[in-house]
Amino acid sequence: MKGIGKGLTNAMVAFPACGLCAYDYIYGLKGLEYGTDEYTEKRAQIHTKVAARLKWMSTHCGGIYFKAGQYIGTLERMMPKEYTDALKSLQDKGAEVPYSKIKVVYEHDKKCKIEDVFS
Repeated sequence: MKGIGKGLTNAMVAFPACGLCAYDYIYGLKGLEYGTDEYTEKRAQIHTKVAARLKWMSTHCGGIYFKAGQYIGTLERMMPKEYTDALKSLQDKGAEVPYSKIKVVYEHDKKCKIEDVFS
């Protein structure tokens, strides 16, 4: 039940956040002619705002949202610079797992002592 509660909580954060992102683009660029300096400047402002919102959502929700934020931060050839600049900071962050837990999982999965494989 704990996973369902966390998933529902995350959905209640993610859906409105994504809705706000869409709203920002739809109404923020409304009436601006594509390709003009004004359009380009406004779009860059919206990219920055949305990227900050996605970063907050990634860190607040954690799990798959955090991984998605990390991944988007690596897409420098595909995503706007505002996104990658904001989200690449997630690369060095993440939940730390104690060695004792890693050891238990490794030894269970590999059916051998971790010391037999790693020095």
